Amino acid sequence: MTPPSPARLRDGKVDLNEVQVDLRDIIDDAVMMLESMSNAQGIALQWDRPETPVVALVDQTAIRQIAINLVNSAVKYTAKGGMVTLGLRRYPTADCHSQ
Repeated sequence: MTPPSPARLRDGKVDLNEVQVDLRDIIDDAVMMLESMSNAQGIALQWDRPETPVVALVDQTAIRQIAINLVNSAVKYTAKGGMVTLGLRRYPTADCHSQ
């Protein structure tokens, strides 16, 4: 399945399939996919993975592609010998889905 383009998302032309996902797993996948590229470029990739789940209601395909794109860009624009550090934090918010 091809992820939706940012333009299609922005224009509301995509039906999102929202599910609860532990965002740590999404970042794990992105790091695993891009680790060899970062190593080949001499860039350290550090993932400060939270100990507790960080669950969000998201379109899993879209958020996975976003995470991959962000990590890829971070590696691409970091100088050789540099470091990319990833973190994930939960901020308290109002529950917009409660009645």
